[in-house]
Amino acid sequence: MPWVSKSGKAYNLVYLDTNALSEISKNQFGCQVGFMKKFPATQYAPCFSVYNLREIKQATKAYEHFIEFFSNYSFLLLVDYRTIIREEMLAYNTIYKPNIILSAFNYDDVKDQNSFRNLLSNLWNDEFISQLEIEDQNIKNLAELWGKRRTPNINNPLFSSRSTKFSNDYQIDNTLLLLHHLEPQWLRENMPILINKFPAARVLIFTHFKKIFQANTEVKKNDVFDVMISSVCPYIEAIVTESNQADVLKQGRKYIKELNKLSILKLREIRTEYN
Repeated sequence: MPWVSKSGKAYNLVYLDTNALSEISKNQFGCQVGFMKKFPATQYAPCFSVYNLREIKQATKAYEHFIEFFSNYSFLLLVDYRTIIREEMLAYNTIYKPNIILSAFNYDDVKDQNSFRNLLSNLWNDEFISQLEIEDQNIKNLAELWGKRRTPNINNPLFSSRSTKFSNDYQIDNTLLLLHHLEPQWLRENMPILINKFPAARVLIFTHFKKIFQANTEVKKNDVFDVMISSVCPYIEAIVTESNQADVLKQGRKYIKELNKLSILKLREIRTEYN
């Protein structure tokens, strides 16, 4: 869904994961040139989340390049997955369009280098860092919980169907569980639910199914984040991400029609030194 600036100009949205942000900022392997060639700034708006900021900040060298590049380049900050799915609830059976944008920077011919730097200065205050640390711990706990839930156990009903296909019943049950987790009262008031009205929730559930439920590797924090951030995919035009996540999203096209409109690029595809 193209984003329209205050001046009325429309931009296609391209999500960049943390590795893409790092390589583009540093122009590693010619990624900066490759990115701007494939996604010209006159047509595309790069976007990422606060959690991506948190990840890249932990790499000091990359963070310095990141600040330098995006202080002079237009971009958008995204809301979190909970907000996206709640936006879908607001839009349910209405003409309202879900909003996934938290803030916009350097648009409408206003290149304010200080706006991004000021955001970062204000962002890393003690209270916000404390909130991020709590969220980090929640994600770690979730990774551990998800790992345990796929452990072979006769008392674990999920494990018996671990190797099954992404069935319609699985989609319905887990979409309803997710909506109930976020807004139980809303769900009770709007039953029965048409799950095709919740593409963000469905992409998230499919990504969880492939990356967590069916995987045999240890569940890590970045796996949990990949699942969460996948919820933006129905509302963007392109994504640049690591190979596994790209493959999962491409597989999801079979089940979720909104993914057929999404341009899915692996990070290596914007590395001009290798293309």
